[in-house]
Amino acid sequence: MKYFLLNTKNYLKDRIVPIIILSFVFLYLTGEYLMIEKKSELKAFRNACEEKCLPHAGEAIITKNENTCWCYENNKTLIKKGE
Repeated sequence: MKYFLLNTKNYLKDRIVPIIILSFVFLYLTGEYLMIEKKSELKAFRNACEEKCLPHAGEAIITKNENTCWCYENNKTLIKKGE
Protein backbone atom coordinates (compact mmCIF):
# COMPACT_ATOMS: atom_id res chain seq x y z
CA MET A 1 0.00 0.00 0.00
CA LYS A 2 2.88 2.35 0.84
CA TYR A 3 4.45 1.89 -2.60
CA PHE A 4 1.12 2.39 -4.34
CA LEU A 5 0.59 5.74 -2.60
CA LEU A 6 4.18 6.78 -3.26
CA ASN A 7 3.91 5.84 -6.95
CA THR A 8 0.58 7.68 -7.25
CA LYS A 9 2.01 10.77 -5.59
CA ASN A 10 5.02 10.79 -7.92
CA TYR A 11 2.84 10.20 -10.97
CA LEU A 12 0.59 13.15 -10.12
CA LYS A 13 3.52 15.36 -9.18
CA ASP A 14 5.19 14.75 -12.54
CA ARG A 15 2.01 15.45 -14.49
CA ILE A 16 0.26 18.18 -12.49
CA VAL A 17 0.77 20.96 -15.06
CA PRO A 18 -0.84 19.07 -17.99
CA ILE A 19 -3.66 17.93 -15.68
CA ILE A 20 -4.39 21.54 -14.66
CA ILE A 21 -4.22 22.77 -18.27
CA LEU A 22 -6.55 20.02 -19.48
CA SER A 23 -8.95 20.82 -16.63
CA PHE A 24 -9.11 24.48 -17.68
CA VAL A 25 -9.60 23.51 -21.33
CA PHE A 26 -12.42 21.16 -20.33
CA LEU A 27 -14.11 23.87 -18.24
CA TYR A 28 -13.75 26.42 -21.06
CA LEU A 29 -15.21 24.08 -23.67
CA THR A 30 -18.09 23.16 -21.36
CA GLY A 31 -18.88 26.85 -20.86
CA GLU A 32 -18.76 27.50 -24.60
CA TYR A 33 -21.12 24.60 -25.27
CA LEU A 34 -23.60 25.87 -22.68
CA MET A 35 -23.50 29.39 -24.15
CA ILE A 36 -24.13 28.09 -27.67
CA GLU A 37 -27.04 26.00 -26.37
CA LYS A 38 -28.55 28.99 -24.55
CA LYS A 39 -28.19 31.24 -27.60
CA SER A 40 -29.99 28.71 -29.79
CA GLU A 41 -32.85 28.46 -27.25
CA LEU A 42 -33.21 32.26 -27.21
CA LYS A 43 -33.15 32.41 -31.00
CA ALA A 44 -35.90 29.78 -31.16
CA PHE A 45 -37.95 31.81 -28.64
CA ARG A 46 -37.54 34.99 -30.69
CA ASN A 47 -38.60 33.21 -33.87
CA ALA A 48 -41.64 31.68 -32.14
CA CYS A 49 -42.60 35.11 -30.81
CA GLU A 50 -42.43 36.65 -34.25
CA GLU A 51 -44.62 33.86 -35.64
CA LYS A 52 -47.22 34.39 -32.89
CA CYS A 53 -47.49 38.06 -33.75
CA LEU A 54 -47.98 37.71 -37.49
CA PRO A 55 -49.15 39.72 -39.40
CA HIS A 56 -48.01 42.43 -36.96
CA ALA A 57 -44.52 42.96 -35.61
CA GLY A 58 -43.50 41.48 -32.29
CA GLU A 59 -40.88 41.90 -29.60
CA ALA A 60 -39.33 39.13 -27.53
CA ILE A 61 -38.43 40.56 -24.13
CA ILE A 62 -35.82 38.34 -22.51
CA THR A 63 -34.83 38.87 -18.88
CA LYS A 64 -33.03 36.80 -16.30
CA ASN A 65 -36.27 35.54 -14.73
CA GLU A 66 -38.80 35.60 -17.56
CA ASN A 67 -39.13 35.52 -21.33
CA THR A 68 -42.21 37.27 -22.70
CA CYS A 69 -43.60 37.92 -26.12
CA TRP A 70 -45.24 41.26 -26.96
CA CYS A 71 -47.06 42.09 -30.18
CA TYR A 72 -47.75 45.52 -31.63
CA GLU A 73 -51.48 46.12 -32.02
CA ASN A 74 -50.84 49.53 -33.55
CA ASN A 75 -47.96 51.99 -33.49
CA LYS A 76 -48.56 52.87 -29.80
CA THR A 77 -49.97 49.70 -28.21
CA LEU A 78 -48.27 46.44 -27.21
CA ILE A 79 -50.20 43.29 -26.24
CA LYS A 80 -48.61 40.46 -24.27
CA LYS A 81 -49.02 37.09 -25.95
CA GLY A 82 -49.30 33.89 -23.92
CA GLU A 83 -46.54 31.33 -23.86
